[in-house]
Amino acid sequence: MPGYGALVTNCDLDRRRARGLSRWWPGAGTVSPRAAAPRDAAWLHVSAGLGTSPYTPVRFACRPEATLLTLRARD
Repeated sequence: MPGYGALVTNCDLDRRRARGLSRWWPGAGTVSPRAAAPRDAAWLHVSAGLGTSPYTPVRFACRPEATLLTLRARD
């Protein structure tokens, strides 16, 4: 929902991490996505996607989205 975010997710991610870039580590779902992440935390990127779900075959207040990520090795 605009201004609110995902109402539900169809996975084990909490709603705050259902879209965009955040850090993930075991136990990350119990703290704020903006909390300081451990050094070995993984980066997580979730896009809104392009399609629909078999359970809800419509998109409501969520524009289709495709993301191009460029990964580079650390120096």
